Amino acid sequence: MNLLQMSVSGAVMIIAVIVVRALTVNRLPKKIFVLLWGVVLLRLAVPFSVPSMWSAYTFVSRNAPIQEAMADVPGNAVIFPMEEVQMNTNPAPAEKEVNNGHGVMEWKALWLAGTALCIIFFAVSYLRCYLEFRTSLPVRNAYILGWMKEHSLKRPIRVRQSDRIAAPLTYGILKPVILMPKKTEWDDTQQLQYILLHEYMHIRHFDMVWKLSAAFVLCIHWFNPLVWAMYILFNRDIELSCDESVVRRFGQTSKSTYARTLLSMEEKRSTLMPLCNNFSKNAIEERITAIMKTRKVTIGIVLLSIALVVSVVVLFATSAKAKEEQMLYVMGRLYVSTGENVSDMVAKEAEASVLDSPHIGFIASAVTEAERPEEELQSNFGYIGSEIIFNGSGIAVNMDGKWIQFEAWDNASLGAADGEKENNGIGGILSGEGEIPSVVQDVAMSLAEQKFEGTENGVYRNWRITSLEQVYTYDDLDGATLQIYCMNYEFLAADPETVVLAGGMTMDADGWVTPEYAGSTYLVFEQVEDTLSYRAFLMENDCFPGDELFTADLTQILDNPEFVGERPAGNVREKTAVISCMLEGMLEEMPATLYVGDGFSIYIPDDGWQIYDKTLQSPHLISAVYSPEISLGVAHYTDKTLADVAADMTAEGYSYDEYSKKLQKFEGEGEEQLLLEARVYGQDNDVWVVSTGFPAAYEWGSRLDAIADTFAITLDGGQNALSED
Repeated sequence: MNLLQMSVSGAVMIIAVIVVRALTVNRLPKKIFVLLWGVVLLRLAVPFSVPSMWSAYTFVSRNAPIQEAMADVPGNAVIFPMEEVQMNTNPAPAEKEVNNGHGVMEWKALWLAGTALCIIFFAVSYLRCYLEFRTSLPVRNAYILGWMKEHSLKRPIRVRQSDRIAAPLTYGILKPVILMPKKTEWDDTQQLQYILLHEYMHIRHFDMVWKLSAAFVLCIHWFNPLVWAMYILFNRDIELSCDESVVRRFGQTSKSTYARTLLSMEEKRSTLMPLCNNFSKNAIEERITAIMKTRKVTIGIVLLSIALVVSVVVLFATSAKAKEEQMLYVMGRLYVSTGENVSDMVAKEAEASVLDSPHIGFIASAVTEAERPEEELQSNFGYIGSEIIFNGSGIAVNMDGKWIQFEAWDNASLGAADGEKENNGIGGILSGEGEIPSVVQDVAMSLAEQKFEGTENGVYRNWRITSLEQVYTYDDLDGATLQIYCMNYEFLAADPETVVLAGGMTMDADGWVTPEYAGSTYLVFEQVEDTLSYRAFLMENDCFPGDELFTADLTQILDNPEFVGERPAGNVREKTAVISCMLEGMLEEMPATLYVGDGFSIYIPDDGWQIYDKTLQSPHLISAVYSPEISLGVAHYTDKTLADVAADMTAEGYSYDEYSKKLQKFEGEGEEQLLLEARVYGQDNDVWVVSTGFPAAYEWGSRLDAIADTFAITLDGGQNALSED
């Protein structure tokens, strides 16, 4: 849950409590309302909730129009706790995404400024009161001393007097103080006992803790007008609760006398002290009315109060219970609903179907939604008699006149242990423009599955390709005809609330995560007559096919044999991390994925980097390329000593730099001059070299150093022999 979602759900509960309060404030014990406001504070302060089938949000979620409206609440408008900024999901030019990110950052800056002002206000108020209260003196009065002995608590209570206040108040939590005006009529013992008991009830009820909690929540949700209303009413109800406790202690006959005492104190009302329990507050008419209408508590009122609190908490303090996945057992396989309305697709396929009928049958039986169907044509969502047909890579079911897509569930994954990935077989081409050749679909699905298998266990449980389309043709790029396809894919989060979005990642309401910038993954195929051959894929989020930059990157890959081909097939990506470095005095963070190779591992940033296998033309086990000028490589020599490798590199023009502790050499001149650096690890006949190259005129050295520092030599089984930063 993010801050805006917390504030919206809290606002709904505030409205509910205000309505209940307006109807029953003079009929129920006032402690009930303090308790309800306490639950509201928890709802506003805690970034998660307990799901319940009886929650009001569960009932709302069953109404599609309302559910869609609720889904419009931004998921990343302002984050508390902090999360990464979620970028625009539209694969439009990069400047739109930047503008969207700037808007979010401006809103976050505004929220932080408002929060800071509120904190400063309460802090200054507290400091002012503290300085004034320090001048107070102990009360040396026989009646007061006797009262203190009769009302002792584990926390020592002190009664002091000050000429800086006009009405009694209480402050302090562990060492509470009842502060009386110096002009108090000490001989009026009846008035004194009312005042002292009122303040004593504040201390017993820990009202200072309530007030501090309310102030904290107000500082966080200052932008929500209903939270301000809650703060005001909560403070009123704290006073009403103490008034009620005083009347119950002295009996019904004391109501008139106590009300007159309250009026006399109101005439002497002090200045604003938001973090103190003031005997005299605003809404004096409401307090006197409540005092005069105080009733004897009966069993019926107690039961009604308990029912009311439970009802409000269950309905509004909980969240909607997650829907069970809709499953259907057909032709010996289990299918799960994707929730996608494919009515248009079904209509098109029906028109094109001449020989074979797509009809399968009708749902024959059903189990409960918590169970798994195990009999032919059985569902766990009812709809007995609904038609089932073949559709695309799965099946479709007619539900209330709409065809809903179901995809095959990999039954072998159903028993996966906690923390393991479950590829439920949804992976497939969900949408595409025009007819996509099967070879392109196969490569796209293989790549998406490879990326899915490389994610950390327990984070995602499924994958799918959301779009695949041909976007550009190079008719003659160095004599070759190249077809460029753009693909978008998604991973299904096992627990959406635990997913941290970074660097262009987005997540929809159903938990489907786009792990890269939308529209940034391109597949390159060479066309010879009617045959397509896969050449490479590129990650480009700042240019498009046909652009000068895109064409330059593509040419670099195709012209250099070291960089031609797929990502390494024999190596896996196991973990994700964030690589940090200082750049021009600012901390820069690069989301990265662990590449595990043959005897080594290294984290490679996700954004813009390409990884390629070893070739005959290069000693590198891998090469990671950001641009034609910026690259990183890992080489391994099992037939050379450290001295041999050092001699070879010296012969190539490298020299040892004492300051950086690296081998360095420069190539070229002027702005095009490149700085090549090498780091040597290992021992004789087991020498590892991590080399980097970048334009000497640009600030890339610290980034590459941070990446190279994650290099580690591994033992059998992939365990690190060196620690990773």
